[in-house]
Amino acid sequence: MTTTRLAPVSKADRKDWAHERFVGAESSLLPSFTPDMSQLDEAGIRYDVRQSVKHGFFSLFCAGVGLTPEEKQRFIEIAVDEAGGDILVSSGAGGGATLEAAIASMREAEELGLSHVMYSLPSAAHLESEEDILSFARQVIEATDLGIVLYAQSGKRFSKLHPGNVPLGIFEALSELPNVVGAKLTQVLDPVMTYECGQRLGKKLLLGPVNLELLPLLASVCPVQFTAMWQVEACQSPDKPYVVDYLRLLSQGRTIEAVRVYWQMQPLVRLFWEEQAAVLRDGGHPWSHLKYHTWAVGGNGGTLRQGSGGHAFAPLPPAERQRIRETYATCGIVADSNDDEFAAGRLNYARGERSHLSSSESF
Repeated sequence: MTTTRLAPVSKADRKDWAHERFVGAESSLLPSFTPDMSQLDEAGIRYDVRQSVKHGFFSLFCAGVGLTPEEKQRFIEIAVDEAGGDILVSSGAGGGATLEAAIASMREAEELGLSHVMYSLPSAAHLESEEDILSFARQVIEATDLGIVLYAQSGKRFSKLHPGNVPLGIFEALSELPNVVGAKLTQVLDPVMTYECGQRLGKKLLLGPVNLELLPLLASVCPVQFTAMWQVEACQSPDKPYVVDYLRLLSQGRTIEAVRVYWQMQPLVRLFWEEQAAVLRDGGHPWSHLKYHTWAVGGNGGTLRQGSGGHAFAPLPPAERQRIRETYATCGIVADSNDDEFAAGRLNYARGERSHLSSSESF
């Protein structure tokens, strides 16, 4: 397959590039499978890339849930090819137990045609001090010209370096590298940690928080122009692009108007947190719920391979699916309701294919 690629961006130009391109919302692209779960559904993946463009997202993050390494590579290839120049494509990269493996992961991301990557600091047991972690991370990042979005994450991984678990000293040092363009602030960061990230990093990096309710306050501390790498479809539809509009208004300093948009989607923001909270602090996600959200507002849908990534999926029973649809309705969004179509995937269902799961079951 010949993949359509974006024009290359030099390392020296990455920060300016990000300020121009990272405006609005970056959603998360989940894989689609054939009904028997044996293969990737390429048509379904391409459909969801086009749907992301309809939502008005500036980028999509390829989340390889339930995929083998070979399948994840193919998943990204399909997404990059379908995206063309219409939308940026990112994924995670730079992981590995050794420096060589981490650099190889970055090089693979370049070869796949990604525009930028989310980079998590190394967790190898032999990297204990702030100096060792910083040295390792610096060498990995300097090995690529890709844009780098640091991951300010959950858990207790870096609690020895900062009580809020975000190693701000390391992030501040890495922010000086020309291709380090942003930081994703994950949903479990509390308001004080979010404030400190804004105060110490917000003039050096673009911050992409997931907590939409904190953005007007954060915008009083530092510029806010994007939200990063999550299932944004949970809070909007292509016809009601609440999150995209919210970030556009905040980026323009139109905070009062942005707050009005927030209240239109607030029931969905609250539901998204309630779905996530039980598993997010342990490093998991309610993947079935998240895939259902994308389908309910027009995506391909289809169930995912269960229990991948070391976390069993939270079940998605009929009552919770009904709650999701009702919450969309509260926010003025008409959600799809044929759960048999969701189970098989929209395109598979249209071809007459069916899942072994029934709409009366949990997904």
